[in-house]
Amino acid sequence: MNLNPPELPPEDEPLIPRPDGGGMVLKVGLVAFAFGLFLHGCVALSVLDGGSGGNDGAAAQPIPTRPPATPSPTALPDRTACNEIRGTAYRSERERQFFLANCLTPTP
Repeated sequence: MNLNPPELPPEDEPLIPRPDGGGMVLKVGLVAFAFGLFLHGCVALSVLDGGSGGNDGAAAQPIPTRPPATPSPTALPDRTACNEIRGTAYRSERERQFFLANCLTPTP
């Protein structure tokens, strides 16, 4: 294993160019630089545009959070006949009180 640095040519001798002339390295560097400029330009435009994401300046429509209220059904009048009330749901607390007071027969 050789740990000595490579020998440099004397200063009066010109350097021999590499076989590829360094052109490939230069091309890759220029392409990377151009791509970096492109990406930075995209970010700058996005920030300056306000990040609208292609909304073309149109106002965003709000999303409704709940459906519109449906009208409540009209309350039916209280019944006063025991046979009409028996076996059905009470229409109001007043109808329930009427049924309990007038339609129940006490057990002997």
